[in-house]
Amino acid sequence: MKIKNQKALIRKRVILICVFLLLFGACSNSDEINLVKNGILELDKSLTVGEAFENYKYFSDVKWEAFKTDNGRRVVQVTGILDLDKYPEGSVWKKQGIKEAGVIFQFLILKDGEHFEIHTYGLKLVSEDGREKTLGASEMGLNQIQLLKNLKEIYDNQPLS
Repeated sequence: MKIKNQKALIRKRVILICVFLLLFGACSNSDEINLVKNGILELDKSLTVGEAFENYKYFSDVKWEAFKTDNGRRVVQVTGILDLDKYPEGSVWKKQGIKEAGVIFQFLILKDGEHFEIHTYGLKLVSEDGREKTLGASEMGLNQIQLLKNLKEIYDNQPLS
């Protein structure tokens, strides 16, 4: 009887520790996401980053995630799924066999944990047969100026150029 109770107690403790670790991990990622979502960029101080992305009229969905790179950089990535029925180039992409397109922006969390900066962006395309292709800015021949221009277009609710 005593062994059964000890096993049950150990099992409860293990479960509590696992729950704590999951919550702690989720909180740190969630804090980093909230830092970026609630942040204000110099290019437009009238909206937070979150408001700009969440209210962009050409996105049907916006996904936020935080992760660490192999070398320890903390990154918040926002992926805006383009509504191909609303987006001006959407019909062209559909004719080319694209069923989904996502615009990806990455923000680096700085060492102080209180600030962030724009890092890079790209495009994720999913074809009708389910194949995925992700193109980074350099693969598309785009530079930092184009990144800022596209970000400003999101803030201004304009199609991306």
